[in-house]
Amino acid sequence: MNPTPASIEMTAREPQLSNRWLKVLVVAGVACVGIERIDVLGGSGPLALTPALIVSCLLIGTCLVLVIRRRIAFRWRLATALLLGFMGVALAGSALNGMAVLSLGRSALLAISILGGWALITLAVVMRRYDLLRWGAAAGLALFALFALLQVALWVSVGPPGLGRVGPIDLGLMQLGAELPRITGTTIDPNRACLTVTFFVTLLLARFPSLRPLPAAQQLIVAGLATALVIATWSRSGLLLYVIVVGGIWVLPALARLPRRTRWWVVSSVAVVGVSALLVTYLVASDTIEYLVRTRLLVAQGDSASEHITLWSIAFAAIAASPIILLTGIGYGRSYLLLENVGSMAGAGDHANFHSIYTTGLIELGIVGLVLLLAILALPIRSRWAPISIGLLTFGIFYQAMNDMSQWALLAVAWTVGETIRTSDQRSSLFLRGRKQAGSERIPVSDHADD
Repeated sequence: MNPTPASIEMTAREPQLSNRWLKVLVVAGVACVGIERIDVLGGSGPLALTPALIVSCLLIGTCLVLVIRRRIAFRWRLATALLLGFMGVALAGSALNGMAVLSLGRSALLAISILGGWALITLAVVMRRYDLLRWGAAAGLALFALFALLQVALWVSVGPPGLGRVGPIDLGLMQLGAELPRITGTTIDPNRACLTVTFFVTLLLARFPSLRPLPAAQQLIVAGLATALVIATWSRSGLLLYVIVVGGIWVLPALARLPRRTRWWVVSSVAVVGVSALLVTYLVASDTIEYLVRTRLLVAQGDSASEHITLWSIAFAAIAASPIILLTGIGYGRSYLLLENVGSMAGAGDHANFHSIYTTGLIELGIVGLVLLLAILALPIRSRWAPISIGLLTFGIFYQAMNDMSQWALLAVAWTVGETIRTSDQRSSLFLRGRKQAGSERIPVSDHADD
């Protein structure tokens, strides 16, 4: 017999939060995860007040209300300790380094990104409404593709870098060299774009408890659209993340379910089509292909690969000059202090970092912070969501996504949903679980039976 659907129990006489509000919040939360190009303050405020930030605060507040009103119960588990410890190290590092306002503010934004991403997945798990995650991912991917289409259209009609900011919306477009646009969709960076698309595709194509997979045709449409968007970012680390995660959670399991002959036929056909497409592309645009190989695959003076090496060498030189950095770090979000003389390769102004989550984490948070971060990223390797863990561990070598809600929500899937599948308590999530109210009329959030 299938277990009854999980619910967040509420009394009829004292409804604290409506079922509809929770459902809309989860769908909107997933869809808004990567929206960074809309700033409610129009780019003139002390921070970018994006839909992702607003929804994160709403998600955190909703979970707090539900815990305080005893509609769901807080659970102390390993990931709870790791995440709270990691956020505590970031805050302590800011305090030990002079209580810098910028560092404290960024530590607060880090906490909002972490808790917002985890609250988003937690609410869906507690309600056992994984279909809400899928609906939100579909809306988010469609919005991402719409932004990408607008960016390219404006880039072609107006010329690079596109239209730029129009009120609260930024429609500018990055480019590679003088000819190639780099798709970023709703995000502000090609690497973050890949991370966001990978998050959406994971929710759309992965298998969740009591949720039927999408029809095969829809799966192929999602995978095709997402792959085209990821390739158009020209991000090497982002493409590697996408291949590892989507390949591990969708491609390989799908191939394993096919008969052996069919499996080899599919693999061979895809390989032939891929190689043929590359050859045709090279014949049509050989100069562009050679430029991409030279700048994106080879390590040469002045390209981004050599810049990564330069940034890492600066970090290790700073540690050698002041070993105390290994213990205390220099404060979260303060890498720019060591990168003032390296030009634009590290990022603009006080947003400069070492372009590696590990190097940046070591410099800013010290060895304790780095160990906690590695544990959070690596421990889900033990679950069926291992591709997420491996993909993010690889992605972090060449990019710093510590304050990206997409990363923490993706990790929440690996930690939370994986644990739910392994336990008999189907109402449990990593942090929260449904709480029964004895002697009261219950209003279940989940209003349908399991398949």
